[in-house]
Amino acid sequence: MASTQAQGQAGAAVVALAPAVLLVAFVVHPFIAVLPDAQAVAVAVEADTTRWGIAHLLTAVALALMALAFVVMRAGLRDAGEERFSAWGLPFVIFGSAMYGLLPGLEFAPMTAALTGGDIVAVQGALAPWFMPVFVTGAVTFAVGVFAFARGASPTAGSSAGGPPAPSS
Repeated sequence: MASTQAQGQAGAAVVALAPAVLLVAFVVHPFIAVLPDAQAVAVAVEADTTRWGIAHLLTAVALALMALAFVVMRAGLRDAGEERFSAWGLPFVIFGSAMYGLLPGLEFAPMTAALTGGDIVAVQGALAPWFMPVFVTGAVTFAVGVFAFARGASPTAGSSAGGPPAPSS
């Protein structure tokens, strides 16, 4: 019983921590009005390479935690009897998180250019063709997965859809 309780507490901590870490990452990240804007990125990176690195490392950690949070939520929905939508949505959430997780990794390139005396604008320009396709692919697949989770967690899903039973009054 203690093991199950500890697992539940750890799962709850991950579910609570993931969005909090992502929020901190977004707050720490320098403001850039339009992405991808190579010149604005260069200005932000040159202004504080440490902040740039920390913001992107925090983002990657938050995305890993977010994926874990959805695994925890899937387990909770499964335990409640939902076997259809969340099971279908979990791979989309994980894939979307992984695709979005590539973006912070790409953003270490301009930081490296700044630290080594390279051309930040040129590096960011070379990454630009990759940014939007990766971003959109991650966003769309993540959204499909989240929609499936929402459908699975919906009380209107009912037993006919394989969702958890509607709460009784």
